[in-house]
Amino acid sequence: MDKSCFTILTGHAPSSFTNRDLFVIMPFSGTKSCTEDQWTEIFENVFSPAAQAAQLACSRVQIGTGSLIKSIVERLRTSYIVLADITDANPNVFYELGVRHSLSKRTIIVAQAASHIPSDLRGYWSLTYGTSPKQVIKFREELCRIVEEINSSPERSDNPVADFLEREFSQGSRQMNVDAARKLSALHTELTGVEIELSREQSNQGTNSITSHTCLSLLLDFRYLDPGAETLRLAYETRGQLRLLAAIGYERQLLIKAKASVSDLKKRVDDVRQKINKGNYVEPEQLSVMEWSKTGSNVEPGVDIRSWTLMSCATSAISEDVDKLKSEDRGYQNRKDIL
Repeated sequence: MDKSCFTILTGHAPSSFTNRDLFVIMPFSGTKSCTEDQWTEIFENVFSPAAQAAQLACSRVQIGTGSLIKSIVERLRTSYIVLADITDANPNVFYELGVRHSLSKRTIIVAQAASHIPSDLRGYWSLTYGTSPKQVIKFREELCRIVEEINSSPERSDNPVADFLEREFSQGSRQMNVDAARKLSALHTELTGVEIELSREQSNQGTNSITSHTCLSLLLDFRYLDPGAETLRLAYETRGQLRLLAAIGYERQLLIKAKASVSDLKKRVDDVRQKINKGNYVEPEQLSVMEWSKTGSNVEPGVDIRSWTLMSCATSAISEDVDKLKSEDRGYQNRKDIL
């Protein structure tokens, strides 16, 4: 980069376009093809009117003193669309184009001739333009067409960096899904075993044969996947019921309730696992969080209050403030959903 600074030069556009802007990166001093004044004329007579026709506010950079300032990088990151004129392979423009490709999508590459556009970039949104009236009209029409495509699919990959990041994200997501499916398979197996043990205990009426619920605790303690608030609530209730059974032994109503919870949870886990295997499971948009809250309960004689509150049914509540999550005194509290 040279020692020039950049300040924003705003073109003419209605104020209502401010939420949909087009930021132009282009040569601002003389190059092989154009003088500094000619570049200004191109911005004012070609780019700015075309942007206005596409319902976009248009701005570019202007010569100043200093180095590349933070505000320019911010514009490259936040602008709805960036139009990059790479005519004459200006190094400043290519640098800014690289920054834009690294930070965001919705970039249109333009040049005065197709020969100025590297072959690696021609498969993305690109246009050529001229300064004759006919060429200006054609550019305006083509820019409006591309803007409509961008509006309909604003997150479409439009540069090699975005292509690479999408492949990396896709591979990472697939591996995460495989790991989650394996853990859920182990949880399914564990719940099947617990279901058998509960049936055996119900028959024996008093023999405490419940083994550990490690896979269930793995889901609740590490939350490797968000199964949704209802499934999460059921999982906490199920673990509480199993812990209470292990602590107090046979209790008919509690045993019946625990069997029903395990059966329901197993079905929910299988549903999530099958969706993952088919590649169509989507986690909730809002993170499911469980909050401890104190509750009153009719405690049967001889039942320890710590154990009883663990198995009491959670109630639903909605809160936008996840910071209110209270984890203290968990033995005396039960769960609530925060979506």
